[in-house]
Amino acid sequence: MHLAQAALLQPPALIQAAPGQMGAAAAITPLANVDALSDGSRVRLPAHPMVQVSTLRLAPGERVVAPERLLLRQALVQQGQLMIEPRGGGRPQRLEAGQWALDDGRQTWSAADGVGAQVLVVQHLRRPDRSALAPGAQASVAPGGPPVRDSRASAPGGPPVLAASAQTPPRPAEGLFTSDYVGEPITMPDGPLRLLVNRYVIREGANLPWHLHPEQRYAYVESGSIRVEDERGNSQVYAPGQTLVEQRQVVHRGINLGQGEVSLLVFDYVPRGVHTNTVVRTSAP
Repeated sequence: MHLAQAALLQPPALIQAAPGQMGAAAAITPLANVDALSDGSRVRLPAHPMVQVSTLRLAPGERVVAPERLLLRQALVQQGQLMIEPRGGGRPQRLEAGQWALDDGRQTWSAADGVGAQVLVVQHLRRPDRSALAPGAQASVAPGGPPVRDSRASAPGGPPVLAASAQTPPRPAEGLFTSDYVGEPITMPDGPLRLLVNRYVIREGANLPWHLHPEQRYAYVESGSIRVEDERGNSQVYAPGQTLVEQRQVVHRGINLGQGEVSLLVFDYVPRGVHTNTVVRTSAP
C-alpha cells in the first residue's frame, strides 16, 4: 500500500494534452494527470478491483467514512469545501469547489466547519474472496449502503433510463461495479499507473467517432443523455448521475440523444508512461 498522503491533482495548465481528440463532436478539457501521491509513492491497483462511484453530501464538519477494503480514492469537490487532515498531524489541506484529491484512504476527509460539502467520490476496493463474488459479477449493494438502483430506475433529477438490451446485464445507476456493461471484469494495467481525468462535452445531436480504449475507462454523466453502442451490437443508455464502465479494446461510439450537450467526467487508468487511452478508428465497423 501507498503511504497515507493526499495528492492534489494537477491543474489543467500543467497537463500535457492527450491525442485522440473527438473532432468537432466533442470538446475535451484535461482536469488531472497524476502518477504518484504527494509522498512520491506510485499509484497502483490490483488487476481486478471493484469501483464505487457516489455523490456525498456532507454537513459542516462531517467526516467521510472509508469503506472496508479501500485501495485508492479520488474526489471532486462539487460544492463547499473539503478538508484533508495529514495522518501524522499538521495543517489540513482545504479544497474548494472544482479541486481534486487522491489518496489511499488513510487520510481523514471531512467537510469544512460552517460550510459543508458535496463531493463526487470514485474509490477502488479490493474484491471479496471469490466464493462471495465471482469475477465479472456486478455487486448490487454498496458496502454499508442501501441497495443500488437497477438500470430501469430513473436517475436522480434526470429522465427515465431506457432498459438495457437483452444482450447486456443489468447495471446499477450510482454504486458498486466489478465489470463493464457487458459483464467483462474491470481490469487494470500491471505495474505503476497514471490517472487521467478529462471532461468531455458532446455537442447536441453529435455522434462520437468509432474508437476504442486499450485500458480501463469510466465515465460519469454530469448532464444530458448518451447511448453507447459497440461493433458487436451491444447498446446502453446513460442519464445524469449514472456511471459507465467502458469496455476495453472493443470498438464503440457514443451518441448524444438529448436536446442539449452531454457532459461526462472521464477517468482513465493507463500505464505510467502513457498519456492517452483513446484510439480513433477512421472508418465505421
